[in-house]
Amino acid sequence: MIVFLVMFGWEFVLKDYLGPYLYSDYEREDGFARWEFVITATCAAVIGVTISALELVRVVAERNRAKEVLVQRSQADGLLQKITAAANEAATLDEAMQACLDEMCRFTGWLVGHVYRLTEGDTSELVPTELWCLSDPGRFEAFRQATHATKFGPGVGLPGRVLATGEPVWIDDVTKDSNFLRTEPANAAGLKSGFAFPVLMGREVVAALEFFSENAAKPDGPFLDVVIQVGIQLGRVVERERAEGKWNRLTMQLRHHLQETRDARFRYEEEATAHAHLAKELALAKDEMQAAFEKSEESEQRYRVLVEHSPVGIWQIAPDGKIIFANSALCALLEVEGIEDITDKNYRSFLSPESVPIVDRECANWSQGIASTCEATFISRRSRKNRHVEISGAPLSSTDGQVLNVLSTVVDLTERKDAEALIRKLALNDPLTGLANRNLFKRRLELALQNANRGGHAVALMFLDLDGFKNVNDNFGHPIGDALLKEVAERLVKSVREVDTVARLGGDEFAVVAAKFGDIETIHKIAARIIECLKEVFVVDGISITSGTSIGISFFPHDAMEAQDLIKNADLALYQAKTRGRGVYQLYDEKLHAEVKARMGLERDLRLALERGEFALHYQPQLDLTNHDLMGVEALIRWQHPERGLVPPSEFIPIAEAVGLIAPLGEWVLEAACKQNKAWQNAGLPSFRVAVNVSADQFKDGDFVTKVEALLEESQMDPRWLELEITEGVVVDGSDEVVERLRRLSELGAQIAIDDFGTGYSSLAYLKKFPIHRLKIDQSFVKDLTTQPDLAAITDAVIQLGHSLNLQVTAEGVESEEQVTYLRAQGCDEAQGYHYSRPLPAEKLAEWVAEKYNITKG
Repeated sequence: MIVFLVMFGWEFVLKDYLGPYLYSDYEREDGFARWEFVITATCAAVIGVTISALELVRVVAERNRAKEVLVQRSQADGLLQKITAAANEAATLDEAMQACLDEMCRFTGWLVGHVYRLTEGDTSELVPTELWCLSDPGRFEAFRQATHATKFGPGVGLPGRVLATGEPVWIDDVTKDSNFLRTEPANAAGLKSGFAFPVLMGREVVAALEFFSENAAKPDGPFLDVVIQVGIQLGRVVERERAEGKWNRLTMQLRHHLQETRDARFRYEEEATAHAHLAKELALAKDEMQAAFEKSEESEQRYRVLVEHSPVGIWQIAPDGKIIFANSALCALLEVEGIEDITDKNYRSFLSPESVPIVDRECANWSQGIASTCEATFISRRSRKNRHVEISGAPLSSTDGQVLNVLSTVVDLTERKDAEALIRKLALNDPLTGLANRNLFKRRLELALQNANRGGHAVALMFLDLDGFKNVNDNFGHPIGDALLKEVAERLVKSVREVDTVARLGGDEFAVVAAKFGDIETIHKIAARIIECLKEVFVVDGISITSGTSIGISFFPHDAMEAQDLIKNADLALYQAKTRGRGVYQLYDEKLHAEVKARMGLERDLRLALERGEFALHYQPQLDLTNHDLMGVEALIRWQHPERGLVPPSEFIPIAEAVGLIAPLGEWVLEAACKQNKAWQNAGLPSFRVAVNVSADQFKDGDFVTKVEALLEESQMDPRWLELEITEGVVVDGSDEVVERLRRLSELGAQIAIDDFGTGYSSLAYLKKFPIHRLKIDQSFVKDLTTQPDLAAITDAVIQLGHSLNLQVTAEGVESEEQVTYLRAQGCDEAQGYHYSRPLPAEKLAEWVAEKYNITKG
């Protein structure tokens, strides 16, 4: 058969000889996986000659994908919302800064937080303030005093670095940083790491916030994004405080000069009247009058200069509404060339229609001497853009008290209004996609339920997430993942009705609230439309990405009456949809509730099982097919659940992979297997290798080789008795990191085996490139090799390929003497399976070995 393949080519044989077996599929009994078999052709080298040869059987197993939540980003968004709300409610800058300190320390667990500010007009030094957040004031009092006694110029200490760079700064260990001036008190207080970020007004650093913790934990990307936004928002509060302070000073100066002018004129009139009957005194009074007028003119000139250069808009309005005077700031605000474009025009012509009655009412108050303030909207002449303003006024009267006109100031609030709108948006909208965030989603859902309760109609709630989104982030990076989420959001909005609410709850999780629909068929159509639109290929930055979604749906009032129950049931329905496969939607079904709860309970128990010591290892012997000597054992994990009994690996391994527990579970198996093998050797059993399966997540850990080396040293086991079984998917990319990791393991002395060979991405390239010692033929090939010629041919080819590359070959799943005879005839080196022994606990395996080799205990 092998000669036939070499002479005529694999493509011909696979197409014509194996044609009936090219495709088959089936559902496993547990309903959680679907298998698809595909046979294709690749290359192999046999006896040193490159020939069209082997890419064997590819088995793509689709397993459940549990929800994967980007916890860091969700938590960071929550922190930003809390700080935004607290800063918006603060009456002063100090209150806003203190609120920020408190929220940051509460969120991160940092022990110390402090605020530095620049003295206005001086950018050379950051000055400590009295704003602190101290988890233990007594413990950190010496550190606080040292801070107040230190000056922080550009580049000096944490605050000085922030002042010099305008960017966040992190110090891993402040006690070892020569530029950190408070080493002694920090060390005494047990402070380890320091972090600071700037408060920016434009590009100017106007303040800095500094934090310390007793652990070294560098801030991640989402958190750094949040602190940058916090620094910008606090900078706007500083800018507003400065503008208000400047305005108050200018207003006081204006009032002082106006009063000075009126007083001078009044004194002249009083003196002239009192001494009019005396010529000499009248002449004197005339001289005083002239001096008073000169003083008045000087004061008026100062007033004019002050008004003209004021950053705040100022105008005088006559009783008939005409504008008598306007300064440059107001002309710029209204987008006119100069005062001639405003003079003699009615102020109402510059206001929006809805603002006219508001300002009219306030003008009437100002004319009567009633001080008040109102907000209005100007319409700029050139751009026709709305400018939100705050207008304050006061009357200008003659000496006899008659109101001549109104003096009014105009403050531009547009930027502040825009900032407040942005803050509201950040509090209620997802900053990445612009969709409703979790807070707004809950409000909309509650409102929809209230309206539905009153109107007697239904509400549908849909939960969905993306298929394979983690792979997009891992393979292409988070920027591509973020861009994909934006496009998903756009498609979702186009797939639902205008009255529906689409929300992003975090990560790749979305929700749709649909109310006032005619019948349930409407919801079916929306769900189907969403699934279809997300199936279409996304092109992001030139990269084609195929995704998809599963949807869970619950209904008010049919499935639940309260929002929280409706959310829970939609989530359960989504879980049910995932168990059916990808690209489907599932209505909440009470009958399936118990099954889903049981599986979710299994997830919860699995997280605690390792801590509780509920796992154990069983070992299956691997024997030489020529002389039946024991060559090794494979360590296989078992879960002894306290209530469910023995849970098979086929149930809990996929869950462990989905919830991120497979790596710590694998580390436990590796440690336990090494210690057990050394214990067998110490007990006098013959030396044999122990094979341990290594997951993809475990192998990708940058410290994996170091951990293996440490475990071998701890267990005192010779590395040659350890074999690491790695699947083809782990090494198929052939990256430099993979090559280096395998090289280091091989140099360490450990053996490397490719597990389930032929079921993944079989390729001669990586077999030649990597330091591999063994191929393991998957039991799916061995099971029927004596009755199905195609499986026998594939098994023969794997054996020949392995030997041509000087590799050992082990067959798994051997259950009969006929299989043993066939494999021995083909030159297979080793076998394992129920024909020899089922997997045994450690003590039973020791008895099995002792009996096989006639070893007497004790």
